[in-house]
Amino acid sequence: MVFRDQQWKHAAIRWEDGTYQGESLDILRELDARYPARAPLFPAHPTRLRAAEELISSFRAVMPSGCRPSAWGATRRAPSSWGGALAAVDCAWAPFLERYAVQLPLMHSGLRVRDRARRPRLGDWFEAMEAQVPSYASRVQGSAHTWAAVLASAGYGNAGNARAYQTPEVLPSMADNQTWLKFSHGRSGMGRTPKEEVAMRMWRNREALVRDGTSKCTARSMSTDVVDRALRLCVHSLTLESDLGENAEEAEASITGMLVESFTPTEMLDVVAVMNFNIRRVCVPRDMGNLPARQWELYLATISKLAEGLAE
Repeated sequence: MVFRDQQWKHAAIRWEDGTYQGESLDILRELDARYPARAPLFPAHPTRLRAAEELISSFRAVMPSGCRPSAWGATRRAPSSWGGALAAVDCAWAPFLERYAVQLPLMHSGLRVRDRARRPRLGDWFEAMEAQVPSYASRVQGSAHTWAAVLASAGYGNAGNARAYQTPEVLPSMADNQTWLKFSHGRSGMGRTPKEEVAMRMWRNREALVRDGTSKCTARSMSTDVVDRALRLCVHSLTLESDLGENAEEAEASITGMLVESFTPTEMLDVVAVMNFNIRRVCVPRDMGNLPARQWELYLATISKLAEGLAE
């Protein structure tokens, strides 16, 4: 079982025999020792092993003072530096590379980490992470909106110098529904598609979502009934056969019909406020993985746009 150690604020693991272990690199080495039948995280060849350890150690020379490889990210199985299989190098670097791919363009104009023309090999690495490792895009990877929100939150790696929230660039993902199917296969209680996963999570957490929407959505003062109906409409939209990604026109027509049937023109701005509040509310991957989160953002943003057009 992997969990966050509350005393030291890093990832830790409890093995099947009940023993407890912290420190991300030690956990990675122990995974290789305990599960030799799986693809190794550290290469067996001495030359490659030395190169891998040098790449991991180079983090301190490359990254700003005070940074360290993410212990939480390092315990997750995420492609790789060694010919397509997950490696310890990827685990150490992935949490920071994905973070700075979002944050650096917001801090420095023209500094795009995922610029294929200037950094083709890094572009290959990002795409391989999303396309070849289903667990990464489905459950581990953070979202652009979450990393932008972190940049705007004092104390999260910015030395207390929080910046005003800026809308980040959301790049297309190499992951798709097939990626999700590979990840969810054999796992109970999961949606068959990313959007079905969102609908299930919203339904399971409906009481908390309604409570937060009523008490924390400060854009407008709304009743519990309006918030509840708006969120129910969102769940219903996610279960439609028509899909915003593949049949956008048909899906939008269906959602528009539901809005007109469920809300008065004066309530439409309440729907807009509920949707916009929840788009920013979700934290990825804490609340859900990046693949479902993209559907969350797409559907809530679409409902918000359609409701605004119907508002009185």
